[in-house]
Order: sequence, then C-alpha cells, then structure tokens
Amino acid sequence: MSIETREALAFDEEKAEALAHERGPAYIAQRCFRCEVGEDEAHLVPVRHQGQGLWVCTRCLPALIHSQ
Repeated sequence: MSIETREALAFDEEKAEALAHERGPAYIAQRCFRCEVGEDEAHLVPVRHQGQGLWVCTRCLPALIHSQ
C-alpha cells in the first residue's frame, strides 16, 4: 500500500447537488415478484428463487415456502 498526494479542486456542494438532481433518484423501489405489491404497501423480504435474488411480500411467502 502506498500514499499518493495529489492536487484536487475544492468540494463544491452546489455543483454536487445539481449533478445528483440531474442524475435523478438512485434508489430502485422493490416489488414482490409474485403479486407486484410495492414495499410501501407491504413488508418485503429477500429470497432466492430458482437461482435469482428476488423480493417477496409476507402475504406471498407462505405459498412460496409450501410450493402452492
């Protein structure tokens, strides 16, 4: 490991906020893969299903566990 010293511009908070606003939201809302309910409507838990990482709501989870 080595330490490297470099010159850098001073942090510009206004420019950083403008860039973040331009890029838009970085958060992707999760939905239940079975019933499509959103995380704002129900509790979701992460699951592995058929080799994929997915989200399932607590209403659909029992059916998934019991293969219904």
